[in-house]
Amino acid sequence: MRVHLCLCMFIRVLSCSCVFIHVHPCTCMFFYVLSCSCVFMVICFHLCSCVFIFVHPFSFLFMHVHLCSCVFFLVHPCSFVFMHVHLFSLWFMRVL
Repeated sequence: MRVHLCLCMFIRVLSCSCVFIHVHPCTCMFFYVLSCSCVFMVICFHLCSCVFIFVHPFSFLFMHVHLCSCVFFLVHPCSFVFMHVHLFSLWFMRVL
């Protein structure tokens, strides 16, 4: 819940950066990339983690690790691959 609120605040901060878009057009692409990533994380990532919690209760700790990786993703987009690796590892653990 707190993570969702933080993401919402982060999106609002990015919306405020529209003023800076007029100053520097390059920030426009950066704004759209971060916005799309926020939508992807909130809809896909969190839903998948919730389903995994119902399947395996011990994944609650792993969910917190993933949420931290989401925050890291906002800071450094290269961790997008890292996030997918984590998702695959959780799925692999569930199969085993």
